[in-house]
Amino acid sequence: MSPLREVRPGGFTTLNLVMIAALVAALFLIAVPGYISLRKAAQATEARTNLDRLYKLEFSFRSRFGHYSADGGSLGFTPSADHLYAYEILGATTSEFSARAEANLDRDTALDIWIIDQTGALRHVGRD
Repeated sequence: MSPLREVRPGGFTTLNLVMIAALVAALFLIAVPGYISLRKAAQATEARTNLDRLYKLEFSFRSRFGHYSADGGSLGFTPSADHLYAYEILGATTSEFSARAEANLDRDTALDIWIIDQTGALRHVGRD
């Protein structure tokens, strides 16, 4: 062994650790927004599914009684116990009804709002 050559113990240098930390942080910054949007899309599935079920219950109720119901309980509509959205029938007559699902998915001031009517048309009117 040459006297000019210094032997170092194995391991990572500080520069190696800083570069790894920067790489992990960059991957994190890329992945998190995608995860958040996928999570919101999955949560919105609850509103679309429940409003579609409410539409079918209203359609059936009107077929039997000749008018839409303003009371979800009389339709037999109850969302699951762990639901994120609040459901409300906005109006019901002999020829029309509309219902809304509303939630604050990320605890800011914006609300995620879905509306369905007697045609079964589902509209996303407020994005959280």
